[in-house]
Amino acid sequence: MNLLVRDLHFAYGPKPVLNGISFTLAAGQVLGVLGPNGSGKSTLLRCLTGALRAQGTIEWDQRPVHTIPRLELAKKVALVPQNPHLPEGFTALEVVLLGRTPHLKLWDSEGPKDLAICHSALERTSTLELAMHRVEQLSGGERQRLALALALAQEPEALLLDEPTAHLDLHHQLATLDSIRTLVQSGLAVLLVMHDLNLATSICDYILLLCQGAVRYQGPPAEVITEAHVREVYGAEVMVVPHPQSGEPVVLSQRSGRHGTRPPGLVAPRRSR
Repeated sequence: MNLLVRDLHFAYGPKPVLNGISFTLAAGQVLGVLGPNGSGKSTLLRCLTGALRAQGTIEWDQRPVHTIPRLELAKKVALVPQNPHLPEGFTALEVVLLGRTPHLKLWDSEGPKDLAICHSALERTSTLELAMHRVEQLSGGERQRLALALALAQEPEALLLDEPTAHLDLHHQLATLDSIRTLVQSGLAVLLVMHDLNLATSICDYILLLCQGAVRYQGPPAEVITEAHVREVYGAEVMVVPHPQSGEPVVLSQRSGRHGTRPPGLVAPRRSR
């Protein structure tokens, strides 16, 4: 599924949040949306699903988003929000089964095919062992993975993820990125909103770097994530070096340590495509 966004504007009352955003997203591509807090990243996602009415063009497969019936759009586009609100009292399996709702007719119940799809979604997000646990028994990281399983159960053609690695430990961060890579290889279009620049550069084909609601820089990771750009947009002094295996940019801080100036930082996982 392809997405076209052109000259997008949005404001909360008199306060502009998005200013002239333009980009495309193609099937089999990972697009990263990065930027400081308050730069409009989460608002952009809500506009893409039609939850917020923006000025400009948003087209999914050449169809304006507001002309696509909500049920039809839910079959094609899945959103995993930051800090998802999952219904307490439900088991993890019951939550994921909600992802099958757009595919069921009124009063229909889930059949063997739906259960198989949900079990696969739980397995792909390492939450199968939590299937009979209630939501209120789950940690923040487990809920985050469960929200991704819910989205996968929709069998979407495009996936919008707002901080998908938030609350996750390193093991599950890397596992989530591996799951995303697999989805993209099967033809899914993925848009990621992330704060971790190193995780973003390890998985994204193309990056939008937002600042004050506008696209300040866009292009492949190596062209966008540079010391000058990070300094300008984030106001942070960093070093950007190539990953020793993949060559993708790795961002290191320049703060002083106990043994003098040293550049600690997270070395991003190798990008394998």
